[in-house]
Amino acid sequence: MKNTHETLDIVPPHADIVLVGLNPTLEAVTQKAVFCNNNAFWNLLIKANVLHESILKIEKKDRAKAAFEEQKHSTWRVGFADMLPLVVETNSNKVVIPCHAARDFIENNENIKTAKKLVLMGQKVVDAFAKEFQLKKWNQLSIENGLKKFDTIGSIEINGQTIEIIAVPFPVNNSIKDKPSIYKNAIGLN
Repeated sequence: MKNTHETLDIVPPHADIVLVGLNPTLEAVTQKAVFCNNNAFWNLLIKANVLHESILKIEKKDRAKAAFEEQKHSTWRVGFADMLPLVVETNSNKVVIPCHAARDFIENNENIKTAKKLVLMGQKVVDAFAKEFQLKKWNQLSIENGLKKFDTIGSIEINGQTIEIIAVPFPVNNSIKDKPSIYKNAIGLN
C-alpha cells in the first residue's frame, strides 16, 4: 500500500448522491481520474439512470471531472469520493481501514455533509460506516429470492441534515448479477 497526498474526490455541494468507494488504484492516481481504465463503471451508471450516455463520448481519463465536477451528464447532482482517498492499493483485500475512517471521511469534506444520499460501494465501505454509525452491516442485508437486497441501511444526521445511507455492491469485478437494476432500485433514481 502506498499513501498519496492528493485526493481524487469530486463532491459538489448539495449533491443528490455521492458514490463512495474504498480507495483509489495506482492507475487512478497516475491518471488523476477514478475508473479511468474501462467502461464498466460508466456503463453501470448509465443503465442505472445516474448518468446520461453522453458521458461515453468523453475520454475515460476525463470522465470523472465531466460527470462529477462539471455536472453536464446527469439529471442529478452526483459526486464521487473514496473513503480512504490517500491510500493507493489495487487489491482491496490488502486495505486496512483505520478506526474512525468513516467518521473522518465525513468530517473532512464539507460537501459530503450537505449530500442527500451516500451510496456506499462494497462490503468494506458498508461495514466501516455500519460500525461507526450503528447502521445495518453487509451481512445483515436482507435476502429476497436467494439474493442480497441492496437498499438503505440507515441514515445519519449532520448539522441538522439527514443523509440517507445506501449499500450497493462494488460496481466492477464481482459476480453479483444485474447491478444496474440494483443501483437504480437502491438509489431510487427512476
